[in-house]
Amino acid sequence: MLLDPVKIRRIMFFQFRFSESRSLNDVRERLKRTFKMISAKDLVEALPQVMDRLKIKQEILIPKNLQKDALAMISRVSQYPMIYFLLLKQNPEGGQILLLETTKSWYTHDKIITSMRAYCKNAGILCKPV
Repeated sequence: MLLDPVKIRRIMFFQFRFSESRSLNDVRERLKRTFKMISAKDLVEALPQVMDRLKIKQEILIPKNLQKDALAMISRVSQYPMIYFLLLKQNPEGGQILLLETTKSWYTHDKIITSMRAYCKNAGILCKPV
């Protein structure tokens, strides 16, 4: 399994809307130098255990075609993943971002929110916390 559910500290939810990027492929192209693309399927398969362990009741709409409508990545900066990003396209305009923070992360909640502005700008999307 790509993700150990026990090593997830928290999940943050964001809604996103395409802007300069018009698709998840555009987002992938814009971020491929600074983020390592990983299997969205593996991340999605771990979600029920993570959500259950953290007692999160948020509804997540998983697209049927993960290869086309989901994008998963981690930062290339550190040796051990601190943050996983899962973008789920829900409609032609955008969708939902799940940010999974691991126990190895040193970020505060406020730092993550602030950093998401830069992440979304680099990705060519607009986002807001849910």
